[in-house]
Amino acid sequence: MPFLALRPPSPAMTLTVRPFTAADYAPYRRWYDDPVLDARLGPIDDDWLDCVLREVDGRQAVCEEAGTMVAVAGVVLPRDTGGWGAVSDLAVDPARRGMGIGRRVLRALLARPELASVTEWRAWAEHDNLGAIGVLRAAGWRHVGIDDGMVEFRLVRAGALAS
Repeated sequence: MPFLALRPPSPAMTLTVRPFTAADYAPYRRWYDDPVLDARLGPIDDDWLDCVLREVDGRQAVCEEAGTMVAVAGVVLPRDTGGWGAVSDLAVDPARRGMGIGRRVLRALLARPELASVTEWRAWAEHDNLGAIGVLRAAGWRHVGIDDGMVEFRLVRAGALAS
């Protein structure tokens, strides 16, 4: 299936978000058999897993729908109070591409109570990654320019809760 081909959206099921664990690695690693995902975010290996499991300034999160992993996303936490956070990566199960999951993942991820006080979010995409750019735009992120050769997006949440 071509990368940008659209499919009908999946029924609006609730996404659950939880921390990435070592048990998630094997099924997630299989997603990287997909050449598009591997080219954009790969490769991943045991060193990647070790880094993810020890990370203190960020988190990898698993997004599940009806108990099935449908996406994995990375979040970099603000360095100080009032600072901005970043979505460092977002991988949707290649079998579910084009179903609106990426947009829903961004919303569910940023709705987590532990992220409620973060009012500004940033994300970057390669200029030719039309899928990522489309997801960010569809989720309401604003294109702000180019940063180190990457297209930069921001989301400012006026209604974020103070901690």
